[in-house]
Amino acid sequence: DGIFVNTEITRGYAPKSFVNMVYIGSGVAVRDEIGKNFFKDSWTNVRRSTLVSKKTGSNIMCYTFGNETLGYDGNEIQYVNQRAFITGKKPTLDKAKSMGNKFIERFGKKWSQNKYHIVQEEGQDGWKLTYYPMVDGIPVMDSYIEVGIDGKGVYRATLCLADMNIISGQKQDIFAIDLILFGIEDYMLKNQYTQINNISICYMQEENEENVLGQKVIPVYKIDVDGLEESIFVNAYTNEILRKC
Repeated sequence: DGIFVNTEITRGYAPKSFVNMVYIGSGVAVRDEIGKNFFKDSWTNVRRSTLVSKKTGSNIMCYTFGNETLGYDGNEIQYVNQRAFITGKKPTLDKAKSMGNKFIERFGKKWSQNKYHIVQEEGQDGWKLTYYPMVDGIPVMDSYIEVGIDGKGVYRATLCLADMNIISGQKQDIFAIDLILFGIEDYMLKNQYTQINNISICYMQEENEENVLGQKVIPVYKIDVDGLEESIFVNAYTNEILRKC
């Protein structure tokens, strides 16, 4: 008896780049640049205020014009549109993606011109779309733009924006998925897990690997196992299990 893979397996991944990720943060210069792009001609009429973050206990700097507010909480930007809650007709997925893309354009070309991997989740009145920037054809999971969309457009969003510094000319081979599966087989069978439902590859932060160039992110295999609430993550460079439940 062994493990059963109930998903398609992608083979032949090319060598992957070494990447350092730097969050843009929430300094005054960053806030002003984003605010001017987002609010455009209304920037001079934007009202500034502060709130206390429920997550960190620190102050959130808020910029508000009309029904729209941008709040800066550490590495996250929270957007809320406090329009009357009239959802309108539920948009199609294509229409929702168009709305999401136009929303991202308001933050400037630096972010709208990125290539993104989009994960969609359908709700009763609309969609939740999460945009992950792509490096070497795979998504970076620690940077994202998550938007809630109904028939009237984007009503909330969370943005965790980061610059990706790819080290020029340096790439490393990654382990083939067959060897990755051999590496986790003993763990799965020992804990009586026998079915894999999904396998994907992405970039993720490597713990305790921050340097002067930023936070090191590495390619990992994300393996969803039937019976496990959280995924197993395996370093694609070394075939070492990073996190498991």
